[in-house]
Amino acid sequence: MLTGKFFVAVYNFYEINTIKKNIKFTRLGLDEGSEYKVCDLWSQETFIAKDSIHFTLKPAESKIVKINL
Repeated sequence: MLTGKFFVAVYNFYEINTIKKNIKFTRLGLDEGSEYKVCDLWSQETFIAKDSIHFTLKPAESKIVKINL
């Protein structure tokens, strides 16, 4: 079992298009079916995510999140 913190950066390189991203935890090497506490480092919003993290990014927007393992 992993312990500690895990950071993920997500980018929207489009200058005029909003995009939606879905990152599955299994793609990050995390356990499917497990819940993780996620914190958006820009907004300080904290939430619980299960199986994946969903993002909507405005044009040229980025997000960095911390996943507590």
